[in-house]
Amino acid sequence: GSFTNLAGQPRNCLGRLNADGSLDTSYNPAANGTVYCMAVQPDGRILVGGAFTTLGGTNRNYLGRLNADGSVDNTFNPGASAFVLSLALQADGKILVGGIFNTLAGQWSSYIGRLNADGSFDTSFQTGAGGALGYVQSLAVQTDGKVLLGGCFTFLGGQTRNYIGRLNADGTLETTFNPGANGFVYSLGVQPDGKILVGGTFITVGGVNRTNFVRLNNTQPATESLSCDGSTVTWMRGGTGPEAWRTTFDASTNGTDWISLGAGARIAGGWQQTGLALPANATIGARGFCTGGMYNSSSWYVETGLGTAAISQQPASRTNNPGTIAQFTALGAGTPPLSRNDAVRFRIRDKNHL
Repeated sequence: GSFTNLAGQPRNCLGRLNADGSLDTSYNPAANGTVYCMAVQPDGRILVGGAFTTLGGTNRNYLGRLNADGSVDNTFNPGASAFVLSLALQADGKILVGGIFNTLAGQWSSYIGRLNADGSFDTSFQTGAGGALGYVQSLAVQTDGKVLLGGCFTFLGGQTRNYIGRLNADGTLETTFNPGANGFVYSLGVQPDGKILVGGTFITVGGVNRTNFVRLNNTQPATESLSCDGSTVTWMRGGTGPEAWRTTFDASTNGTDWISLGAGARIAGGWQQTGLALPANATIGARGFCTGGMYNSSSWYVETGLGTAAISQQPASRTNNPGTIAQFTALGAGTPPLSRNDAVRFRIRDKNHL
């Protein structure tokens, strides 16, 4: 952000917290201007974009990359001509960059560009945004490789697009997607079913009255499948669902206790975990982590399951006064669709009748 203090300690615009909320004192890269966006790569390195010109004491014009320990990655220095507002990772490791700039890595790039994984400019991605203000503030990548853009532009890929548009995986404009808004689009998110969440300062989208927030249907469905042969778990994801930057797998044999199988590895069209030894009755849970929103600073996850219904997250214990309502929430796993009655069991202790 734009802070100078985090958890009671000096930190310039960038810091890291431990899982309990305490400050990670080993991590202090520091930026000399606002950090607007970050993206974590599968190898743990962290892309950072914003209004800074130094990062970790090293010259970095609005875009840089940190190693997992917070040190600056000296191999990555593409630079931009002005603020970087949004970052997103594609399945092939390429990096989407949005903002106010008109050059990226020394090449013409109007408010939207793409870098190869090593930080070099991707010359195959030839598109740009423009208009009265003309900046790209939010990016959302679909599992089919298409890229949603939101911002303050009125042109995209040489065609009229009012504040929202979508590119094909190769960077060309998708001509079938043109809902149009009458005000700025600041935030984008994609639901697991492919529907698109849009936030901004508009009052109409697609000619329909919607004040500041709207949900759009997608042009194609989202698809996925989860399979396990005992040694390999494979999660295939396609269509218009949200692209995940990281996945994890878990397993349960009793419907209550879960063990982590570790992180998934990228394969063509999905994710996979190998070298396992799972019994035939195991319930498998798969979870993918996604990003979007304003400055791509929001996050959420998508998940699915395979096998017998089980509780993936137990309800929290509650203590209530007599006559009040106690509400419990649990998360389920297993082969969809699941009923609300699947594998749900509560133990209730009445303090007056132990």
